[in-house]
Amino acid sequence: GVDTYRYLVALFKALPLATTADDYEQLLPWHLTLGD
Repeated sequence: GVDTYRYLVALFKALPLATTADDYEQLLPWHLTLGD
């Protein structure tokens, strides 16, 4: 599963940089790679 906290942290960091529908799709939990 996805660690909810780590996912949200990564999401909120990347969200302002998303400009296209493809960018937003890459932010979905099953696409986003969480750094350690």
